[in-house]
This record gives sequence, C-alpha cells and structure tokens, in this order.
Amino acid sequence: MALARATPTRVANTMTVNPIAAALLAALLIGEPITANLLAGLVAVFAGIGIATSEAKAA
Repeated sequence: MALARATPTRVANTMTVNPIAAALLAALLIGEPITANLLAGLVAVFAGIGIATSEAKAA
C-alpha cells in the first residue's frame, strides 16, 4: 500500500527508521536506557537516509 503512494526510496527510508522510533519511544514510555550504541545507530541510520535521498552531484 505504501508503494502505491510513495517512491520506493521513501518507503525504504521509513522502514529503516521504525526500529529507531521504537527504541526512542521505549526510552520515553518505559524508561529503557539510551546507550552509546543506540546513539551511534541513530546517527548511522540518519546518515544512510541522507545519502540515499540526496541527489548525486556532478563532478
């Protein structure tokens, strides 16, 4: 259903963010600790999304 409404790249990026959103909600709602590994993963996911969605620059 998502692919009928958005591009494959946008759908894939949304699916990539789901575990991060779940981890952050767990920290807020039930007090799960926010560790260095979680923060590193968060940075890596958003860097990957940025790379995937940015347009290639002409050299």
